[in-house]
Amino acid sequence: MQKIKMEMQKTKAFFWIESLINQCLLIFGFFSLHVMIFMNLLFATPPFAENHADRLTDLYKKQVFFNTNGQPQISVAISEHQFKVQVKIDQAVRVYLGGSSHDHLTIQLPTEWTVQIDESIHRESAKVEHCIILEQFSSDDQNQIPIKKEQWTQKLAKPLSLIEAGAIVGLSGKMLDTKTYALCQCGIKNEEQLKKEIEILEAQFDQRFESLVELLEPPKGDFLAIEKNSGLSIHAKDLIWFSPIMTENQAEKPIIWLTSTNQSSTNQSSSNQSSSKQSSKSITRAYEGDIYLTIGSDGLMTAVNEIDAETLLKGVVPTEIYTHSPQEVLKAQAIVARGHLMSKAGMRHRADPFLFCAEVHCQAYTGIEKRTPQTDLAVELTQGQILFDEDQKLVDSVYSSTCGGHTEDYHLMWGGLPQKALMGKKDQISSLDQSKVDQGLIDGDLSSLFENQQSFCSEPKHTYRWQEKLKGALLSKKLKKHNIGQVYGIEVIKRGRSGRAIDIKYHGTKGQHIVRGSYQNRLLLGQLKSGLWQLSAQYGKTLKSYEPQAKGLDFEAKEPTNWIFDGAGYGHGVGMCQHGALQMSKQNYKADQILSHYYTGSKIIKIW
Repeated sequence: MQKIKMEMQKTKAFFWIESLINQCLLIFGFFSLHVMIFMNLLFATPPFAENHADRLTDLYKKQVFFNTNGQPQISVAISEHQFKVQVKIDQAVRVYLGGSSHDHLTIQLPTEWTVQIDESIHRESAKVEHCIILEQFSSDDQNQIPIKKEQWTQKLAKPLSLIEAGAIVGLSGKMLDTKTYALCQCGIKNEEQLKKEIEILEAQFDQRFESLVELLEPPKGDFLAIEKNSGLSIHAKDLIWFSPIMTENQAEKPIIWLTSTNQSSTNQSSSNQSSSKQSSKSITRAYEGDIYLTIGSDGLMTAVNEIDAETLLKGVVPTEIYTHSPQEVLKAQAIVARGHLMSKAGMRHRADPFLFCAEVHCQAYTGIEKRTPQTDLAVELTQGQILFDEDQKLVDSVYSSTCGGHTEDYHLMWGGLPQKALMGKKDQISSLDQSKVDQGLIDGDLSSLFENQQSFCSEPKHTYRWQEKLKGALLSKKLKKHNIGQVYGIEVIKRGRSGRAIDIKYHGTKGQHIVRGSYQNRLLLGQLKSGLWQLSAQYGKTLKSYEPQAKGLDFEAKEPTNWIFDGAGYGHGVGMCQHGALQMSKQNYKADQILSHYYTGSKIIKIW
């Protein structure tokens, strides 16, 4: 039987020093921005540090913590909606119980745990509210907030909320400013009500509205954990944290194995849990760093990997791009993944006890599973490097698989103001001259773009050009709840610089309905690879083209047999085109040249 030792540790020095500095600052009134940044760097230690009295509270703060090496510590949800998981560590580990950092087990030998939700004790899902974002502001636009708030208050005659997200952090003499302010209509109880409220606003103001979720009360629940070798059984409230202990002479980072069930199989009601567990497929993955288990917003278990940014990126890069890619492409991918990570830290999953998910919604991450020496090297060679624009602002370096010959404007995909580094452009050699401004689509005519076969991303063919069909009756069924009858017309009423369909008006025999947003329309039209397409309709054996940019009266007033989409590209098309970058590297372009092409006017700067 393994020797298991319970330790009680209470560290007061940190809190005493912090209190003393705060008192001095109050006396001298020295609350400048530089002092705030200094305090953030000095005291924003990792959540697993033993000087944090309440770990659970820290998890919901949406702060970016830094370790002793000056690297950000990132929390990534690696498995959600779980009832039971297994955790295995082949070396000494501390197991923290509940929110307190003072109470933990120290296990000196390899250990394996089965952790499950304790159903004998009542658990609660998170209480949240949904908020509709009316307008967003950066730190530079704060002076506009009172004016806009007054205008929207008069328009809606409802109380509004101002929600802050992101942070201002100073590193290596550079300011990482991801601070945003969202003017919102809040108090919406569920997603069904949210959809109705958004539809009303979009019809009233003829524009697209996004939403966010705010946490009112965190979820609650208890865990039962059983250690396999010793038979030790423990209970913990809300949180169990596994932190491997590094020895002085240890060269490699310790590994934790997590076994969980397939996410899609576990999203069951509690009454069906036993059958779900028996039929679900188990997945085991290995991770560096810490793993903590907590109660997710749905009242089930969420497993989270807490890790430094550089180690995280070693798991992201090979999951997001081909591992056999040339080294310059892998380096470019590492830089943009790092910049996107820092841009979105604290901005997403606002009601969850983690910063990011491990899906493409944030960035795909599979632990050490897909890592190779080549992808690890790309991260190491670019350590701490991210992109800044001409105004020395952090670039949200988003990327997609294939732009199809023309990238898209960031603000047209996700709102906000135009961003200099993220304006759409042709993906070809002529666009490398950054003194020329790309005029984009002219008069809605997509023919010249589709005829072009000289783009950097013209290989592989199946992502560069494609065709999809959607049955006319199926589209009418999808829009049935809007009572517009049989759909006979798909009119693009707003396009991006590249020609991507942003907003679409659907014409039916009983009315019309507008769907706003490129991604929302792609889902509706059969999960199209991109929003860049030309439209045709098939009526029996007759095929009719509706490009360029057909209007409502141009369509035949009957439901077609099939809608046909001849498309270009794969993904949203903003920022770096991964397949374009691959072809650029084959033409001897280096990582900095690739990034300069896709992020106009940007520069690579090392910040840690």
